Amino acid sequence: MALDEKSLALFLLAAAEGGLAKAGRELGLSPTATTQRLQALEADLGVKLLNRTTRAVSVTPEGGLFAEHARRILSAYEAARTAMSGETGAVRGELRVTVSASFGRRYVAPQIAAFLATHPDVTVKLQMTDAMVDIVESGFDLAIRVGALPDSSLIAQQLAPSPRVVIASPALVARIGAPKTPADLAAKPCLTQDGGRLWRFRNPNGTESEVRVTGPFDSNHGDMLAAGAIGGVGFAIKSYWDVKRRIDDGQLTTVLDDYQVLPIPAIWAVRPPGGAAPPRVRAFVEFLKAAIEAEEEGDNYFGGA
Repeated sequence: MALDEKSLALFLLAAAEGGLAKAGRELGLSPTATTQRLQALEADLGVKLLNRTTRAVSVTPEGGLFAEHARRILSAYEAARTAMSGETGAVRGELRVTVSASFGRRYVAPQIAAFLATHPDVTVKLQMTDAMVDIVESGFDLAIRVGALPDSSLIAQQLAPSPRVVIASPALVARIGAPKTPADLAAKPCLTQDGGRLWRFRNPNGTESEVRVTGPFDSNHGDMLAAGAIGGVGFAIKSYWDVKRRIDDGQLTTVLDDYQVLPIPAIWAVRPPGGAAPPRVRAFVEFLKAAIEAEEEGDNYFGGA
């Protein structure tokens, strides 16, 4: 049959990665078998799923529609296979995860070896990017995201809070002084991300305030803001977990500690909608959550200054 598990997986991998040969290699298929499987699948459905050139593939409109059904079919098949085997807790298969670069380097990638040692029947494909990946369209099982989540049909589980702080280099604070209130930031150099110049705070008395900041540097990458703050360029807002080590070693200091930076984001595990998560996804989320909680208990990286 053309509509079998491996053919569906091949199509989804090729669509997500933009390469048919690479998808075939990941599934252990020869180039000939890869081409034959895709051709048989297209013949069975009576539509062209992928536009193919010698360098890349792209998804046709019909392929994009079929991809949604293919993911549901594979998910249902895996659930049925697990149920029929009587191994409802079996943890196996490929786990495809996407995560932001900063959080991925610091907290996700270091956990992979221990997770794989605990679950030897799982393989992990980890993508680290600061782009907002469409996990349904790209075929990911899971996204680890930091911040406020937009409304969507995705299923989200909070792993930890992620309070933010205002930081600067001790040298800059000594030279121009620390702000006493958020309003003072309007007269000081500030580093912004993606042009976000309106900073909001919750005051000690429970009211809220906002200040429009200006400064010499804006970047789309949070690591660049931390680097600029360390270099004395200006004040910046960063997640506490992301800068605590630099605070501890004296490269950075916090200011306005009596004020809470708004909004208060969190760290989330996000998966596609529909049904229960596969055992490999549940196992990884539980593993990562336990690792974050251990970090929080030991160093308070996620609890604020």
